[in-house]
Amino acid sequence: MKNKDKKNLTIVAVTLVVAVLGLTIVFATLSTNLSITFGSDSDNAITQKGAQWKIAFDTTSPTVDGTKSGYSAVTCGTANVTEEGVTLSSVALYTPGDSCTYSVKVKNDGDLNAKLNSFTWTKPEGGASCTESTTNTYKCGDITYSVLKAGSALETNEKLASKGSVDLTIKVSYDGASVSAKEVKRYNGKVQLNWVQD
Repeated sequence: MKNKDKKNLTIVAVTLVVAVLGLTIVFATLSTNLSITFGSDSDNAITQKGAQWKIAFDTTSPTVDGTKSGYSAVTCGTANVTEEGVTLSSVALYTPGDSCTYSVKVKNDGDLNAKLNSFTWTKPEGGASCTESTTNTYKCGDITYSVLKAGSALETNEKLASKGSVDLTIKVSYDGASVSAKEVKRYNGKVQLNWVQD
């Protein structure tokens, strides 16, 4: 190889090295790092707050008198109200159309909105067979148990906002076609109202 060719090769090599270094420097000058900080200190932290869940019966009136309708001898007794449940006692119905109603309130003292997810009925002991139900009404022989809102059926998906409440009516009615020839006692029948986060 001649000196002239070696010189040209050296010039080409040096030119390539300078060009590569120049590109690297240009690329480096066009690069920027940005950062995101999640909470600058403990006073400005990202905080997961604890949310309270509390759906309960309002116990402002722990004893609610029943309202009777129908035959004059109907006895409605009282409903004892705790945050967890309502217990009816001393109900006596005689003829078709007789009923007892009780006004209660369900409240949402929690931080989250809720909705009524389901009704789960437990058959009362004693008496006739019952018709299976997943709605607000449960019929056992001539007696019907209902949970109402403003006189209408309480429906699943009923909304209950945080710090809100809903007025309910519990109704026990004699819906048979005729007067019974014998006394029938039913007890320990229940309905569970399942509320979930909305």
